[in-house]
Amino acid sequence: METRAKNIRKEVMRLLGLSEEQYYLNVLEYSYDFMQAKGYNVAVVDVLHQTPAYWVWWRNQFGIADMFFLNSCQVFALNRYSPAQLLEFYKQCHVGIMAFPGTLVEKIQHLQTIKK
Repeated sequence: METRAKNIRKEVMRLLGLSEEQYYLNVLEYSYDFMQAKGYNVAVVDVLHQTPAYWVWWRNQFGIADMFFLNSCQVFALNRYSPAQLLEFYKQCHVGIMAFPGTLVEKIQHLQTIKK
C-alpha cells in the first residue's frame, strides 16, 4: 500500500510540476481550507491538527482524491493541459472531501466549552 500511495503521489507531483515540499504544503493548506469550509472554530482546528487519527483520516481522504484526479486525467486525457490548469482541477477534486467524523468534532467542541 505504501508503494502504491508513493507512486500516486509521485505521479501527481509530476503532472502538476510540484516538488515534494509543495505537495505536502498542499496537503496542509487543503486541510485548513477543508476545516474552514466546514465551519470548525480555531480551537477545534488546533486540537484536530494535533490528533494522529485526524491525519490518518485526512491522508486517506487526500489519497482517494489524488486517485480520482489521476483517473480523471487518464480517462479524459487531461494531461494535455498546462500544470496551472491541472492544479485548478486538482483543487476541485479535493473540495468534495467529506466531513471528519462528527462525533470526534463534537467531543472536542464540548471539551473546549468545559475549559472556558
